Amino acid sequence: MFKCRTVELRRPLILPLVSFLLGGVTFAIAQAEPRDPSAPVSAAASERPSPTSQPAVREPTTPRIVEHAEDDTMAMVSEVSDFFGNVTDWPLWPEISLEGIAWPAALLILLMGVGAPILSRRTLDALILAATCVLFAVRGNQTMSPDGEHTWQWWSATLLAGTLVYWLIRGVQQFMRPSLDAREVNLSRAGCVLLLVAGIAVAGHVVANAPLKPSSYDGLAGGIHVAETGYLPYGNAPGHDGASPLVYWVHAGVFRLIPSPPADELVGHAPGDYSFDDEELEMLAVVYPLRFVNAVVGTLLLTAIYVLGRQWGVQGAGLVAVALTCLLPPALDLLTDPGIAIAAMLVAWSLAFAMVPYVGGLLSLLAILAAGLAWPWCWLLIPGLLAYFARHSWQVVSATVGLAAGIAGLVIAASSLTQPTIPRAAGLMADAGLQPGFRATRQADNLILIERREPTESAPAHMFAKVFQWLLLAEGATVASASSSADIEWVQTGNGVDPAEVFYRSVEADPTLGATLRQAYRADLADESTLTRTWAGMRTMLEQTWRPDAAEAQPTPGHWELWGAFSEQHADRYRLIRRSIKVLAALLSLAAGIALFLRNQIRPSHLLGAFAVVSAALLLASQDGALQQIGWLVPLMVTLWLTGASVGKVPQITVQQAAQAPPAPRV
Repeated sequence: MFKCRTVELRRPLILPLVSFLLGGVTFAIAQAEPRDPSAPVSAAASERPSPTSQPAVREPTTPRIVEHAEDDTMAMVSEVSDFFGNVTDWPLWPEISLEGIAWPAALLILLMGVGAPILSRRTLDALILAATCVLFAVRGNQTMSPDGEHTWQWWSATLLAGTLVYWLIRGVQQFMRPSLDAREVNLSRAGCVLLLVAGIAVAGHVVANAPLKPSSYDGLAGGIHVAETGYLPYGNAPGHDGASPLVYWVHAGVFRLIPSPPADELVGHAPGDYSFDDEELEMLAVVYPLRFVNAVVGTLLLTAIYVLGRQWGVQGAGLVAVALTCLLPPALDLLTDPGIAIAAMLVAWSLAFAMVPYVGGLLSLLAILAAGLAWPWCWLLIPGLLAYFARHSWQVVSATVGLAAGIAGLVIAASSLTQPTIPRAAGLMADAGLQPGFRATRQADNLILIERREPTESAPAHMFAKVFQWLLLAEGATVASASSSADIEWVQTGNGVDPAEVFYRSVEADPTLGATLRQAYRADLADESTLTRTWAGMRTMLEQTWRPDAAEAQPTPGHWELWGAFSEQHADRYRLIRRSIKVLAALLSLAAGIALFLRNQIRPSHLLGAFAVVSAALLLASQDGALQQIGWLVPLMVTLWLTGASVGKVPQITVQQAAQAPPAPRV
């Protein structure tokens, strides 16, 4: 598709690059300040937040000397602990942290851009990538900046949001370029391999030793539930049932592939009880292969990045793309968070599949629909994909089949693999601007009293309030049939309340009644039509992932939260701005699709630009995009940088055979 020419490999750069990388890491180690064993390492490695308490995170210990007396001799054994607090007997392995690797990675990117014009796209891309590394590393710094008004964390969030604007503009530029010419990476193949080995070593160490993220613990609790019951854990794993279905399915698949002892036997629970507390999850995390899950997802992500790098006719770009991804702090943080990494991996594969002939449309649409289960905003990439495949003959049929198959899979998952839960007052009900009209309390002899409830002041409704109301009002199950449940003898009503007029969604239940009413609700839905059950399952999946029952507090706040905290008097203004950016992201998605469809010539590089535009807009609109989910954009960042500048047209060399001299005259 893209012609690649033979380039002159710059071997003299191999030793400086490798020496610089190792020297930078060594310098970061040498400059590391001694840490108090009783103090948290950083915001990213602090205790894991949860609605109740937090699982214990091993704190770093200072190097210590242990003396062993044997036969009147002293053996000195040094135990060295790394950044993540894991003690190792191998002192040669350095202490690696996101802060320590940020500057070497940034300077490495700048060094690899040597030779490009100062004002070229490639140089600007390198500067922005380097700045992203440094800004991401200081995102947890809450000390006051010299301006005296904002913290360094606020500046980090603001400048990272600025980098998202830059990549949005770069996506537009990439989309407007007619084609890509052959380019070179200023590294020989041997240098690319050495850089790749160093990057994989760093990424492997981080995945193996970094503290587990909240999404890993959610995947542990929910994955056990899925592996044992086959159903998603929504409503059955309190505090850990707010992750995407893909997080649970991936963990459950690994748990079945690598069997472990039953969880209820390990923690002493009754069979079917999945309400694990933090200490129990910490115990189960030692037995269940959570880090193997992160390694599998990370390997698939890096493989997709390698495939993408090879698609553009840039020699060595695949190896360099993987190596840089393994060294960028946002990507390293991404590899330890399956909740974000799964979506990033599927989006990268969706773009890579788009270049496969004949079946590319099928595979690409299936991947992007699955990514939407991990992060629903990913579905805004579908218009661009459909427009791209609409211009490629047989790919139209393939993409249509993929879209239909993906939607059918979502419907089956919602109807067959999801146990519906009652709409919650703090969930979609609040977003829809609705309030429960009744209150349910448990009385003596297992009776349930339902009384009218006075409305209270509610928060502003969501921008999609009308859509949520439509979803909620479509369900008509009432508590009149709750007596069919074995746990409820009958429903006693007060104040003239008729049970036949009380919908489950309108009842604010006492905490002790949650499981009882949920069991009755599911029993009633079992007698409903398949369409009703499917609708309830889809609403449950949306509510549990969009508005979980106990949203986990993140160690690092989002950029919108930081901006609002420093301008509380302008909270309404920030809310309006964020909603406007969400609308803009949706409009950019449609505009990208229309522009792709109307182009005279359409190439994969144009689809890459459309992906970058929409993805950057989505991260800007997201609550946590700039500080926590920017690693989601790393595959597109690296690909845009590697294809950011052209070396001009490949010279056409014409070789003509010299005319033969006439034969000498015969004498």
